[in-house]
Amino acid sequence: MYVYVKIYGRSDDLIIAICDEELLGSVFKEGDVILDVSREFFGGSKMLIEDSIQLLNNASSAILVGSNIVSKALEAGYIHPDAVSRISEIPYAYIIKLS
Repeated sequence: MYVYVKIYGRSDDLIIAICDEELLGSVFKEGDVILDVSREFFGGSKMLIEDSIQLLNNASSAILVGSNIVSKALEAGYIHPDAVSRISEIPYAYIIKLS
């Protein structure tokens, strides 16, 4: 299973955007809320989902979009189930690490 990963920032302040492979370039709308899984923001490297989860260890924040990556992050303990939101049935979550 593959995801797209884009890394922003530097080693002490990494922001990581990860989306399920099949969602890249999609736009989801529910009411006035729009989730744009743009190629510009999420379209970095394509990698195995297991490898992308390891990157979250060093991230200061992350946005995860899609049932596969959100499920993996839940299993790994990076996010709490109550922190998962949905737009048009697509799960997404934000991670912010406080020091």
